Amino acid sequence: MNGATIVLFKDPPAQAKIDHEVFAALIAGGTLVCNGRSYQDSQCTCDMLNKHSISVLMSSIQQLQELLEESPELLKAASRTLKYVVSLDGELPVAVHDKCSTLLPCTSIRSVCDGSEAPCSQ
Repeated sequence: MNGATIVLFKDPPAQAKIDHEVFAALIAGGTLVCNGRSYQDSQCTCDMLNKHSISVLMSSIQQLQELLEESPELLKAASRTLKYVVSLDGELPVAVHDKCSTLLPCTSIRSVCDGSEAPCSQ
């Protein structure tokens, strides 16, 4: 992350993921975009990704699966600026990783668990 990073903050503030989604971008001099509906609404998340040229999307596996199922074309449209998709709650299923890689061929797909990178799982 650097000063050009734009992160979408989509989880409720009570979530423990706030330190990953908020502080890394701000400490690096980046921008944080917030919308209270985006953690529950795939359409809203995709709209935010595209409207604000989000470069890093940090998401739960469940939210990522919903985006892939409900809004694949809108997610694909975000590929012009989306550099990283990071799953924050454990091993990313291979099927989800592969679908993300197909829709977002120039985006790095990562999985992080407890602060360290996790492998994809079957």
